[in-house]
Amino acid sequence: MINVTTRWKKSGFYFVISLFIIYLLSNLIAFQIFKYNAIERIATFQHLNHGRYDKISKDIEHLVSRLSLTCDKRDINIIRDFASSSNNIRIIQLITNHKLCSIYGKKPAVTDYYSKKKAIQSGKLSIHNYTNNQLIFNYQINPKSKISVVSESIDPFYINHMISNENISIFIECNNQKLKLSHNSGYISKLYSFKYKLDNGYTLVISINEKGINNIKKEYLYIFILLGIICFLLCLAFALNHDKNKSIQQLIQQGLNKGEFIPYYQPIINSKTQQLVGCEVLVRWKRCNGEIFPPYLFIKNVENCHLIYPMTKSILQQVLADFTQVQVDDNFCASINVTPQQLENPQFMAECINIIESQKTHCPNIALEVTERMKFTDIDKAKSVMTHLSDYGIKLKLDDAGTGFGGFSYLQTLPLDTIKIDKMFIDTIGTNDMKRDILKAIINFGHETKLEMIAEGVETQQQVDYLAKKNVHIIQGYLYAKPMPFCKFKQYIKQFSHN
Repeated sequence: MINVTTRWKKSGFYFVISLFIIYLLSNLIAFQIFKYNAIERIATFQHLNHGRYDKISKDIEHLVSRLSLTCDKRDINIIRDFASSSNNIRIIQLITNHKLCSIYGKKPAVTDYYSKKKAIQSGKLSIHNYTNNQLIFNYQINPKSKISVVSESIDPFYINHMISNENISIFIECNNQKLKLSHNSGYISKLYSFKYKLDNGYTLVISINEKGINNIKKEYLYIFILLGIICFLLCLAFALNHDKNKSIQQLIQQGLNKGEFIPYYQPIINSKTQQLVGCEVLVRWKRCNGEIFPPYLFIKNVENCHLIYPMTKSILQQVLADFTQVQVDDNFCASINVTPQQLENPQFMAECINIIESQKTHCPNIALEVTERMKFTDIDKAKSVMTHLSDYGIKLKLDDAGTGFGGFSYLQTLPLDTIKIDKMFIDTIGTNDMKRDILKAIINFGHETKLEMIAEGVETQQQVDYLAKKNVHIIQGYLYAKPMPFCKFKQYIKQFSHN
């Protein structure tokens, strides 16, 4: 009994001391949170894109060797194929002999937004800071010809959404040349600063000041709360002599077994008729203690440990069971997210069709959304599986259109019915952001190919009005409703049925 009491007293003492230490080290902890996230993202990005900058240089030279430099239809197809197959390049534009062509055909894909004076020079190649934390590589082929490519966003390198521009400084260094990537004009102390060496002599230098540290502490207050909880749990474990640890895979597997992963529904509205035309199904992790976690906290782990397959089937079964409680219009469509790898797996898709068949009498129209941010590894197999799904009556949608790997080549190759315009483009409405031209190009492409278009992340009436003028009426976003559990979505459906 004495030993037990002593252990509990020690646990309480350790807990108080731990909280005091966390308080004293809060600035250092905040910086380490910042640094850890940055380094982790850099390391992951470098692993997936080994030799990225050097490879872009070689890619450009290889691309130039294939072009006729006439901006004819063949050149445009080569540019589009190259952009869709590259892990490093998102946008390509060629100017030659006063002619212009790009991945969007004869339309421009980049602007002169960037500063031409601030660049890293290397022979015919110059690297500039571009919009949305991207880099633009300009390659002077000859006096009359220049090709420009825009890299993937370097957002994975650092965290800046909680830090204002004046509190963060970001540079890329190479061969004693320095290119500023952030837009602040003030001096940033080197007190909270670190460097990370990239491939081929490139180095990232990231610094934040005291105000930035305080912003991180406010934004990541839950981390400090979590640290306190961890200290409490560790002390409690010491008192109880409990040393069991469970991996995240075990937790996810247990969550699946207990039915903790549930669907949330975000309505999709026709702004012209003000009718409910469908919904997107979004997964949430509802723990047994009532906590609800959004997918960005766990979905990567689910994919990495190959539990995305049973999770998708579980969500599909729950969605079909939920819709037995309500009646929806014949045109109503419930969209469920899948990965490219799932669409390349005919056995898995056959299992999904069997699940739908089991509830066919009460089943709404089902659509599968595949994100463009992930790459197909076997496009021919995916086309075969998707064609079978389409023949069965399942609609196929391309999510995050214009932001990822496939670009417009997916729309030309795969039997897709719908493109979903990403929020990053919708947010340019009413602004001077250069991505407005990309939004216009996506909309024009959608109309030309007669694909249904859904605007995601719509938050203002101004955005709805702009889209309506462009003949885009299918809207999803917080302006109409946030994702909700089915008990609330059921009431939402009834409201529209009474209108």
